[in-house]
Amino acid sequence: GTDGGNTRYVLDNAEAIGRSAIDCEIVYAGNRSVAEDVAELLAGKRLRVVDNLLPNFNEPNPDPARDAIRAIFLDTIVSGKGLDRIMTATGAAPAPTPYVVLEYVRAIREHVPGWESFMLFDMGGATTDVYSAHCEAPEPGTMLRGLPEPEVKRTVEGDLGMRVSAHATCRVGGKTQETALERAGISAERLCEYADQLAAHPDYLPLSEEDERFDQALAGLCVGNACARHVGRSATVYTPEGEMQVQTGRDLRQVSKLIGSGGWLSRAENFSPAGWLADHAVDKRGRLVLAPRDFTWYRDKDYLFPLLANLAREVPKAAALAGVN
Repeated sequence: GTDGGNTRYVLDNAEAIGRSAIDCEIVYAGNRSVAEDVAELLAGKRLRVVDNLLPNFNEPNPDPARDAIRAIFLDTIVSGKGLDRIMTATGAAPAPTPYVVLEYVRAIREHVPGWESFMLFDMGGATTDVYSAHCEAPEPGTMLRGLPEPEVKRTVEGDLGMRVSAHATCRVGGKTQETALERAGISAERLCEYADQLAAHPDYLPLSEEDERFDQALAGLCVGNACARHVGRSATVYTPEGEMQVQTGRDLRQVSKLIGSGGWLSRAENFSPAGWLADHAVDKRGRLVLAPRDFTWYRDKDYLFPLLANLAREVPKAAALAGVN
């Protein structure tokens, strides 16, 4: 909540966490009016209190929370993985890949002409990350609802993946999922059996044409569902002044460049997400899903984006140009 806003849920959640056996790092980035109360309720936990993510309505402030999360990463994961030795040898601290890729998307947007607006899909065995760079320009007669969207945005879907999360992927979409699989000529039952096999053996590689079709279906489901969650929604309302569109989230219908990265998407020469995105044209509440419609699909065929993203910390323009030229 905003500073000075509702405190009930914050305090109820803090009290529940304080009573729990949860043993992990906790970052509080909420209503500062009760920050001291939260600290008291979580006195036995590893707590970091930072400035509010949303101090005032329509004024997001994500950087303090991001900085705290990066500090936790450096304090815990780096030492645990032995990366501290690399830091000593190179004199540079590592950064989480999702963060540097987000900044890399920003670098491409700023330094490469013609790439001011695009999307990037980074799909792995456990998650599908979606990044978008886009400057919102609402159409006449459209009313925006909710918080303002950043020009560069990332979402991560922890239940959409090609291996570890395959079981969840093939069961996530309800009727939309069934329609997509019917269009692709894939048996939902057989796909779920294949997904169960993958979840038990994440290093499995396809051995038959049927396996390859199943992998393609899983990739399509990951990209389609992840995109639908990332983009906004639009619904028609009727007012005394006439018909209007109420939009929540970002409108990416005009985005004309999409990039696929990650192991499978980087290698798949004949994959196109167009049909899988089109399956999500309307959501289950009847709202228009504001996903790209007419676009060119590119792929990070050598899977260089994570490496270029790290280089972009020092040479953003050169790394950005290397990635999309």
